[in-house]
Amino acid sequence: MTEHERYEAVVVGCGPGGAAAAAALARNGVETLVLERGVDAGSKNVSGGVIYAEESAPYTIESLFPGFREQATERPVTDNYIHNVAGDRVKTFDIGELHHHDTAWADSVLRRPMDSWLAERVHERTRETGGGLLTEIHVTGLLRENGEIVGVRTEELAPIEADLIVAADGVNSELARDAGLMDWDDPAEWFQGVKAVVDMDPAVLDDRFDIDPDEGEAHLFSGDLFDGVRGGGFLYTNRESLSIGTVFHLDSLADERAEPQELLDALLTHPLLAQWLGEEYREREYSAKLVPDSKKVAHESPHDDRLVLVGDAAGQMQAQGPIIKGMNHAVSAGALAAEAFADARSRGDPHRAGEFYERKLREEGVMAKLRPRSYDLVGRLSEIDAVDRVATAVADSALGRLGLRARPGSSNAPTTPPARRDGSRYRTALRDAPDRHRRGAG
Repeated sequence: MTEHERYEAVVVGCGPGGAAAAAALARNGVETLVLERGVDAGSKNVSGGVIYAEESAPYTIESLFPGFREQATERPVTDNYIHNVAGDRVKTFDIGELHHHDTAWADSVLRRPMDSWLAERVHERTRETGGGLLTEIHVTGLLRENGEIVGVRTEELAPIEADLIVAADGVNSELARDAGLMDWDDPAEWFQGVKAVVDMDPAVLDDRFDIDPDEGEAHLFSGDLFDGVRGGGFLYTNRESLSIGTVFHLDSLADERAEPQELLDALLTHPLLAQWLGEEYREREYSAKLVPDSKKVAHESPHDDRLVLVGDAAGQMQAQGPIIKGMNHAVSAGALAAEAFADARSRGDPHRAGEFYERKLREEGVMAKLRPRSYDLVGRLSEIDAVDRVATAVADSALGRLGLRARPGSSNAPTTPPARRDGSRYRTALRDAPDRHRRGAG
């Protein structure tokens, strides 16, 4: 056997899933090397922008990284709404109770600062066990000996062996594909997400949304402004910016011959958003990402030999109607993978970690959320084209008691937005809105 550099564990990718795996491995005294392709963690990562802590989850990011909420997130999401747009009419529902079900907290985040914060702590912890974090390392594939996966290959370094390889390298995971564990080629198995971050002074943001600095809102959008493409839009408040984006079924985009950036522009320039964006705004950044549909592709056996998959590499993205969760499931999966390795190692057979990981995902309820056995409810929610359908679906489901609440005055009438706390209305009268928003320089 060829001699290679060796670690007990190698984690590829330092997003939430990889960071959780590395932190939990280090906590168990495992010598862990983390390899990140970006110049720094988060530089290549895209997400809508809300991370959840579920009461039923085996792990949360805060439990693994104390101080996370205070130092790495933007705002707590305290209010949730969904708006269905039909021409100059808007029907708005408060979906806070649905989102707050099984939720300890939910915060908006920006990936680059969040991931950089996590990376600093991952490096500190893994160094204590003999490893560390290396950036600008492109892992190109798996290292095999006699047909068995034993490590990874990179462009920059010699091959590295490990008893555990954690693939947290995202939706285009080269390790998952090399192992034959990712074969999502059908457009019906994907969503296309596109997002813009719009700068906004914190005081202006608080005033326009009528919130305090320790409050935040999440808004979802559906309706005819998306030209019949299945999916919708979102807006999340950050400290001094807004995350605004769209997520659509990839097959529907192809069928309708729609361009994702044009659908995002339709949302950004719709008069409904004038109450928040004003007449002029500046986009700080623009990004796009393919997202797996966990109902169809979440891997029920995400391992092979010494390799385990976490996060998007395993299809662990829950997008079921108004419930859009990914980072929290990646965190649980990463920590459970580390826990499985520690269990297997304690039994003298570390290479059984994948088997234990699969079992833990099932027993801890993670797979039940990602691939629900029955989704009459989510099946209808996930292809929403009218809020009436959403309300009916929730009301008829087991979650009916936690369902959507129509805001007072919300009906098929000209725009009647949610009431503000002082009793007034959000300013969405279409006749008072500018025709289009003008993008500032930058």
